[in-house]
Amino acid sequence: MELSRRELLLAGAATGAALGGLGVLHGLTDSPVDRTAWAGKTRGMVQRIPSMCQSCTTACGVIATVKDGRLLSITGNPEDPNSRGSVRAKGVAGPSLLYDPYRLLYPLKRVGPRGGGQWKRISWDEAYNEIAEHLRRIRASGHPEEFAFQQGRNRSTDIISRFLNAFGTPSAFNHRALCSLNRRAAILATIGESDWDLGDYENSRYVLNFGCYWAEAHQGHIPVATRMMLGRERGAKIVTFETRLSNTAALSDEWFCVKPGTDGLIALAMGQVICSEGLWVRSSICQRPHGFSRGLVTTEAYADGGATHSATV
Repeated sequence: MELSRRELLLAGAATGAALGGLGVLHGLTDSPVDRTAWAGKTRGMVQRIPSMCQSCTTACGVIATVKDGRLLSITGNPEDPNSRGSVRAKGVAGPSLLYDPYRLLYPLKRVGPRGGGQWKRISWDEAYNEIAEHLRRIRASGHPEEFAFQQGRNRSTDIISRFLNAFGTPSAFNHRALCSLNRRAAILATIGESDWDLGDYENSRYVLNFGCYWAEAHQGHIPVATRMMLGRERGAKIVTFETRLSNTAALSDEWFCVKPGTDGLIALAMGQVICSEGLWVRSSICQRPHGFSRGLVTTEAYADGGATHSATV
């Protein structure tokens, strides 16, 4: 069978995808534009299966291309209202993660010095028995709190909490404790309704950005960056307060190079001026549940560049 130039290039892309985990969705659909025309349906031995990417907590909608039970590629699902067909590099690399030859598929026990890289394979029963013996010894010592439980993004928190309470340890940690807990707590304290800050940037007219790397490392990733740039295309002005000329600062209309750790003080100072000079919209504030019940924020600046702040009730 004679191959056209386009078919030859697509075949080469498919080979690269099998080796490197790159997506080849266009080569397996009727049209390079219509990605979801037969999502979930079968053509020959190829399937399009809508799913969600779990490489991070953004959980973008994706379409997995599967042939003969093997994952070929992961691409964004245009029908996802959040990511709108985009997916980050880590999501696209899903096949590489799934078929990584060094992926752990069974228990391994260290048999050499720590850091020596010497391991042997053991059975699941051996692994469970060894874990149970360690737990039994800690419990018998009278210090159950010395057992710390670390989990990833497992959603089975109820059964884990019951197990840890029964064991007698409060030392429970998860992925969020090492990742986004502080940011989520701050958002929940200021916004109040959610700990997720996917703002309506594309319909904003003026965006003040304090140290948020939305073009590089925002937890919302592509959805946030896309909405921010759409807002800019519609005339929004983006002003960034950042300690370095990052990609985010470079994409902003204005960039103010600030000292590390002073972002919050600058925001407080701006709030103090707005409040003390009556520059706020009274009708808008009064409609909010708490209004100004916590009083005005004051900022005291010192000659050495440092500052302290306090809230008056």
